[in-house]
Formats: sequence, C-alpha cells, structure tokens
Amino acid sequence: MRRRTRRRRFLRFLRWPLLVVIVFLVGFSFVKPRNDRNWIPDHEKIPLSTFNGDQVQVRNVRHTQYTSVDSFT
Repeated sequence: MRRRTRRRRFLRFLRWPLLVVIVFLVGFSFVKPRNDRNWIPDHEKIPLSTFNGDQVQVRNVRHTQYTSVDSFT
C-alpha cells in the first residue's frame, strides 16, 4: 500500500513538468525554417548541389581558411 502511494505521488509530481515539455516540443515542431532574412552579402547565397551520375557539383560554397581559433579569412 505504501509503495503505491509513493508511486502515485511521484507520478503526480511529474505530471506538470512533462506536460510543459510536451507542449513546448509540439509547439516547436510547428516552426518552419526561413531563408528570407537580411543576410550579409557574403552569406546571402545558399549552397546548391547537382548530381550527375556518380559526380556531384557543389556551387556557392564560401572559401574560409582557419589559421587559429580567433583568426580566419
């Protein structure tokens, strides 16, 4: 009998946090990604790829060189 009371109390304790998490996840699943933002000119083109048999051509890829954590071009 005492074991049931503990289990019931534990489940009652978890009810609201689980409900909040579920509502958050359901709401977040309806958010659609967007690309119509004000991008800086270097970042406004999205990469495009075309497949031709076993070859892939990727266009609009930025060329970035990292020389250290704080230094890049």
